[in-house]
Order: sequence, then structure tokens, then C-alpha cells
Amino acid sequence: MRFCLFCIFTIFSFLPIAQAEDYKAEIKIAETLGRMIYEQDVAGWVATDELISNKNYFESIASDIKGWVSIKEGKSYRTTFIGVYAGTPKGIFEVTSRKKKIKNSTKLPEGRTLSETELMRWNARQKIIGETFEHCPEFTPMNTIVVPVPDDTDNRLYAYLFSATKTSGVIVFGKHYRFTLSADAKTVLDKRDFSKSCIGINRPEGTNAVGAIISHIMKPYPEEHHVFANLSQNLDIYVTIPETSQLWKVSNGKISKVKQ
Repeated sequence: MRFCLFCIFTIFSFLPIAQAEDYKAEIKIAETLGRMIYEQDVAGWVATDELISNKNYFESIASDIKGWVSIKEGKSYRTTFIGVYAGTPKGIFEVTSRKKKIKNSTKLPEGRTLSETELMRWNARQKIIGETFEHCPEFTPMNTIVVPVPDDTDNRLYAYLFSATKTSGVIVFGKHYRFTLSADAKTVLDKRDFSKSCIGINRPEGTNAVGAIISHIMKPYPEEHHVFANLSQNLDIYVTIPETSQLWKVSNGKISKVKQ
């Protein structure tokens, strides 16, 4: 695991000012995507807990589960666990949740045909798993999230590979990847990473801890993975941009410049 000077947690007091006019559109997109990723991640682990709680059924299908997709429906998410039979993906357990609460769950022992949206998300997931990318051995297995590109008339998809850890108290900032896929999920149109190295830092302890600070060299503003870290950790994330010496704050899913 690589650490850098800017990746050290610190306790500090800065005064946030209103969101900067520069990069306003990019920041809005980062906020939207970060929250979408967070909501899907929550839906996924809530649904997983629900599946495991159905002990007998879980044991009967555990070896068949190849992954899951989560689709937003109104204010809720429908998460479907998927098995592949004779080359055809089918839903074998379904959970509807809102935030961190289960609304209902359904066992599908015969397998359910996936909806068109589910199938496209599944195909997108499978497509990026087969791509070539550098991963961090200490941050595996990687998590997948697929979301629609916001306000996109071509109905393209963003498919993410997020490095993860099972170690309590570690916040992972890299490597994460975002793939842009065609609407039919058959073509990767673009791939980008959010860091040049594997970055994980320890969550600060103690009642005086107010946030974490991390450097970012890929863009001159925070991106969606910073918003995701802020929401998932319930912790303010301060992002410093070495090229411009600008400091940003990510709090409650919102990005703002910090007066220094």
C-alpha cells in the first residue's frame, strides 16, 4: 500500500465557501454520480444481508450466484442476484429496499428472466470484468457498479470497478476505474482511472477527528469516488490539488472550495 504526504489524516479548521463557479458542471456531475454509486452500494449490502438471513435458501443457491445488479425504481432499489444457466443469466433472489431498510424480498428458485434494463446492466458488468486493468492485490475483490450516464441522450452507461477492503477502518481511494459503455453494453467507448497508485488511508479515531485529507492529481477538482467515500464513511473528505494548491471539501455529498 502506498502512502503520500498529502494522504495523512489531520485535524484542522477551514471555512468552506460557496461552490466554485469554475468546474460547476463537472462538480454537479461528480456529486450526482457519487450519490448514485453510494445508493447502489448500500442497496447491494442490504440485499446481501437479507439473502444471507434466508439461511436455507442462501445455502441452496450460493454456488450459483455470479453477481447482482441494482436498479433504482422511484425512491427504492430493486437488487437482483443472478445465476447463469446454460449461458443465460437469470434472477434467483430479489430484494427491494429503500435506504438501509428492506421493503420485501422474493425467492426465485426457478429463475426469473431479466428485464431489458437488468440484462444491459449485467452485460455491462461482465464486459468490464473482462477488460485489462491494473488492480491492487491488497484491495480485492473489486466491486462493480453500473449506472446510467446522467442526462445522456445516447443512453450510455458508466460501469465502475472499485477497489475495496475487508479491513475495518481503511478508506480506499485507488485504484478505481470508470468505463463508458454503449447503450447496448457491447462496446467500451472510454476507460479512465481515478489514481495512479493504490491508495488506502486509515480512518481517524477520536472525538476530535473532523475529516480526512487526500491529494488528487487526475483532475483539478474532486470526483465521484471522493463523494462516495464521504457518504459511505459519514466523514468529511478534504481534497487537495497539488497542481493548483487548491483545497476542496466534500461533505454530505456536496463539493465546495475551501478558503485558505
